Amino acid sequence: MESRVVANNKLAQKEMDAGKLKVKSKPGSVEIGSTTICNIIPPCVMCGKHLDDDPQGRYTGHLSKELIKVIARDIDRSENISLHGIGEPLTNPALFDVVKYADPEAKIIFNSNGLLMNEAKIDAIIQAKIKQISFSLDAATPEVYRKIRGQDFGKVVGNIRRLKEKRDALGLLYPRIIINMVLMRENLGEIPKFFELAKDLGAGVYLCHMNEGLDFKVESHGWTFQYETQQCYHDPELHDRMVEEAFRLAKEYDLLFSFIGKRRLSEVSPEKPLHPPAGEEVKKEFFCPRPWKTMLIGTEGAVRICCHQKDAVGYLRPRIKLGIGGIIKVLPYQLARKLFYMITGRSFWAVSSIGIMDIWNSTTMRDIRQQMLNHELPEICKSSNRCIYRDRF
Repeated sequence: MESRVVANNKLAQKEMDAGKLKVKSKPGSVEIGSTTICNIIPPCVMCGKHLDDDPQGRYTGHLSKELIKVIARDIDRSENISLHGIGEPLTNPALFDVVKYADPEAKIIFNSNGLLMNEAKIDAIIQAKIKQISFSLDAATPEVYRKIRGQDFGKVVGNIRRLKEKRDALGLLYPRIIINMVLMRENLGEIPKFFELAKDLGAGVYLCHMNEGLDFKVESHGWTFQYETQQCYHDPELHDRMVEEAFRLAKEYDLLFSFIGKRRLSEVSPEKPLHPPAGEEVKKEFFCPRPWKTMLIGTEGAVRICCHQKDAVGYLRPRIKLGIGGIIKVLPYQLARKLFYMITGRSFWAVSSIGIMDIWNSTTMRDIRQQMLNHELPEICKSSNRCIYRDRF
């Protein structure tokens, strides 16, 4: 008998192929922002939090236990569940509460800076059967790590090593360990040593470029980081040489390796831009499966279908409990009940929660699916999307 996860994936594909706007399948991939709080203050040099007046982000806090209960109702068929957002997941003491409601076959992962990992957290990670953790290092030496992240390189490497030792001692395959690097001119030369470190840790490697279109300046340990001038396309020769070396070392060391970005920046020119606009024929065929398969949930409950989306398609909401401990404390019961009905149009006790499936089949989502079926860029993408595929698909 096939599992709930497999059955849900098949149903989602079938509904997408049939052009269903209202669906019975649940999101197959769910990214849950477990917190916006980070233990690295000031933030890493390339972190977008430098653009915000509040170093912790506009919404500061952990995913609440009330929202976890709302989310829990509809992730029982999800194949991929990630527990990271714009903060450090290990700062949230309720991080693994979500895991209890997932299918045993679900691949549960998260990104971490690794600095908070101790014996208790290692035990919790193993007990929760986390499938993969990607550790953000961005360097292979203490000097460059301190410049970019401002922290103790030896501490984080030691923490990762302890996780590996505990996992191996128990004879387990998971969690798989990945170390990742956001490429910039300052750390390109670290790539060979980064692969040596991965080999030593028994880890996979993930490399990606910084986002485009941003520019700000950060002073860090006697070094001035300028976002735009640190972009790798300003030194294409070094970039291409180091990336080719990455592919060579991955093969030589037999490491799991993922690279997101353009492999050869030396081929970029005004005639061949990094992100060329799509031709009309490509635009006619535009289609994105995310509205049938993917959901991103912010720490405050905002729901999106794409990490590039600025505006939410809806907001999750736990059941609002009002009574003796709420409005009644300050207003007479009958007056409170009448006033509540006048404001909300709802019965005093009938303030229900808004769950994943309520948003998944909302008018907004159905409109987005219809536009996708028409090979049109949805309105929410046109108005608020920072997607790199915008206008070029």
